[in-house]
Amino acid sequence: MLKKNIYIPIEHKNREFLSQILLTSFALKKGFRIYIGNFRGIFKLLSKKKEKSGIFFMKGGLNKKLTNFVKRKCDKYVILDQEVSPGFGVKFYIDWVSNRFYEKTLSSIDLYFCPNKNVLSATKQNYLFKKYKVPTFLSGWTRVDTWRSIFKDLHKNKIRSLKKKYGNFIFFCSDFGVTCKQDFNEYLDAKNLPPDIKKKDIEKFTKQRLFYATKIFEEYQKFILFLKKIDNKKNCPNILIRSHPAESLYGWNRDLKKLKNVRFIKPTELVDPYVFACSGFVHRGSTTTYQAILANKPIVYLKLSNRIFKTFFNVKNNLNDRRNILNCSKIIKKEKELISWAKKSKKNVIIKQHKKINKELNIRSKFAAEYMVEQIDKLYCKKENKLKSFFKEISLLDSFVYKVKNFLSMILAIKKRDFSKTKVRKIHKGIKNKEIKDILLRLKKVLKLNHLKNLSIEQVSDSVVEIEKS
Repeated sequence: MLKKNIYIPIEHKNREFLSQILLTSFALKKGFRIYIGNFRGIFKLLSKKKEKSGIFFMKGGLNKKLTNFVKRKCDKYVILDQEVSPGFGVKFYIDWVSNRFYEKTLSSIDLYFCPNKNVLSATKQNYLFKKYKVPTFLSGWTRVDTWRSIFKDLHKNKIRSLKKKYGNFIFFCSDFGVTCKQDFNEYLDAKNLPPDIKKKDIEKFTKQRLFYATKIFEEYQKFILFLKKIDNKKNCPNILIRSHPAESLYGWNRDLKKLKNVRFIKPTELVDPYVFACSGFVHRGSTTTYQAILANKPIVYLKLSNRIFKTFFNVKNNLNDRRNILNCSKIIKKEKELISWAKKSKKNVIIKQHKKINKELNIRSKFAAEYMVEQIDKLYCKKENKLKSFFKEISLLDSFVYKVKNFLSMILAIKKRDFSKTKVRKIHKGIKNKEIKDILLRLKKVLKLNHLKNLSIEQVSDSVVEIEKS
């Protein structure tokens, strides 16, 4: 059957997957067919298309070659930048919104979704967005949708399992970014330079990043020392530390392995059940703090560095609005303060800022996913048939070349980085139809989405799934 197709590539599964499935659930109601999967699989799928059709839904900027490829294959190129998170002022966003793209690709954007009014205002003031007349729309953020309290029921089995395993626990969701030498190397890698940075600015930019990375690492070391001290205290609570997906696992595994009451968990699964299950949340300004606030959790800001504190909460320059989450937090500097706080119950919850938080997150009566689908449905898009057969993401030739390179590396004794010791894979265990079926079934029950029945959910490649109403 001919239908309008939406193509959704996933980069970080544990951060983007649930929110994109929520978007999918509302797109199904409008009669779309959705292909969701890893980047390699989605681009391989597009390469098989003979006609220009469909809508490509992307999280950020692509290089010029890939952008041109998408525009040859798809009618529309739509952006919801998952990295442009809430919590900053308009002035900060003005540069940020365009720095995520190569300039010459901005004219290719058919619709740019804004998570809140500050981002929308920034796009109206951004020189490049105005130059290329990028269409924008105030939608909200699908990831924020999944933070609403109603989604607690979506994770009830996992929440029950975590409470049984850990009892009452304090949860810290890391956003240090630099925890060991491997992180330093990646943080300063040339491949992570902003798109279109001028050669004359590279040295200055790299020095600034090195300075900032050094200060963050110093704070990380203070945090590890804090954990070691509190771990030796008689009444130390159970503490769970979850690293950021972009952080190396090496530093955390090395620094926490001898602690009794502090446990480290890899970021291989959704953070949401941990937030809902914890008895208290500790942060240093991370975006996940908003989620903990919406879940009505007692919250602590651990102040170990004045420099980092000023970076996140400098009200004078009007760049950062994360003072709202600070006002929902108890500021703690010492081990005994955290122990005393952890003993108390829900009395620690500060709810006076909730209206401001809701405004900052742009939470309205409808989900952001609904607003997005309504706008996507208005875009012109040629209908197309469904994919007829399963395809391999990696050809036999690609597989052969990979094996040869591996063999040569062993012969030449080239030291390879042990991935399992440094980072969690972005697409952990792939993207499979069974897990999408499970999430859609739970969404149907929790959100009472009665249209989610008679669905066809097929695996069309190793990590690409096709979803439509039968």
